[in-house]
Amino acid sequence: MTRFMKETITISIQNQKSSEQDLPITALLVNPRTSEILLTAHDTRITTHHPLNHPIMLLLNQLPSLLPQNTTATVPVETPLSDISEEEQYYAQMYDLYITHEPCTMCCMALVHSRIRRLIFWSAMKTGAREVAWMKGDEIEGVLNHRFMCFEGIQGALEGIEVAKLEDEIFA
Repeated sequence: MTRFMKETITISIQNQKSSEQDLPITALLVNPRTSEILLTAHDTRITTHHPLNHPIMLLLNQLPSLLPQNTTATVPVETPLSDISEEEQYYAQMYDLYITHEPCTMCCMALVHSRIRRLIFWSAMKTGAREVAWMKGDEIEGVLNHRFMCFEGIQGALEGIEVAKLEDEIFA
């Protein structure tokens, strides 16, 4: 985990140097079985003038690119949803997502719907989803049909590296 969190921060810092207008938030999708970074995405809400261009949303939009080219053709359009295996419906269930800042509620719900395996974020945010009951496991039983593991920060992951304090810069 430490390796990928360091990599997420490094990529975020590099991206911030080339795109100073956008928020310094970066997400990585990792295959924990192969230790391979599969996808990266950066926040582009400011430069694209689009409120939904959070890095998690952009990353999840790239997920179909990980499917083999013929996979989409294996399930005919008229096939009832009940006849499609869970693996065919949710192809993020074997991946971990690393992100520099705590995701918002919209992004966390998108992770629930994509069936992500684990979420690891470094910096908590006032506007983040940590206070939402289902992130803490306090929700009414049966409300959500999927849970993902969630980790905040990683001990020793950022020796000498500073993550932007968006709470002070953006949301003050």
